[in-house]
Amino acid sequence: MRRFIAWAVIVIGNLLVLGLMLVLSSQEPAFYFKETFDDPTLLGWEHSPGVRVVNQVLRIEPGNAAFYPKSLGNLSLTIRARRLGNGALSVNYCAGDQGAYIFRFGDDSIVLIREQAAREEKLAAAPISIPPNTWVTVHIIYTEGNHVISLDGKRVLLAYDSHLLPPSGIFLVNTGEEGAVGEFDDLEMRGDEHEPYLP
Repeated sequence: MRRFIAWAVIVIGNLLVLGLMLVLSSQEPAFYFKETFDDPTLLGWEHSPGVRVVNQVLRIEPGNAAFYPKSLGNLSLTIRARRLGNGALSVNYCAGDQGAYIFRFGDDSIVLIREQAAREEKLAAAPISIPPNTWVTVHIIYTEGNHVISLDGKRVLLAYDSHLLPPSGIFLVNTGEEGAVGEFDDLEMRGDEHEPYLP
């Protein structure tokens, strides 16, 4: 009887492993991208005129943005950022023609917004100030409507949104006041790669 039980456990275990292998092999390969902004030509990026690389750091003038057009679904994104002056910076993901999730951080608060059809809905917020001239590491995990955002390794925002936006790219945006500069560095992201959304 013991031999039968041991044999059954081995068979069931092998079937579970085989099933997991089949599931994983049927999934699309995950996309991985790392950007240290060593290349001043910003190869692969689209950007407005007030965006350039200075000393291996992406510098964005007020009212300007840089867009990485890879369509990603579930994703993990890490980037370092700092503000030189007053105002706010934004990391927008699933960002495209259909809208964007906007993580905005600045002088007096942090907020996560879903922007769609020119309307903004606040998903989460906290009274956390990011001082000017201070580097902060932003980490965003987005999976099937669940958003987890951390700053310098500390979880600061959690949100769930049932109105899922289609997979799309990322925008790095400076919404600061005149003269305020946004800097970004050491971008790293993983996600499920998708074909671009066509309305």
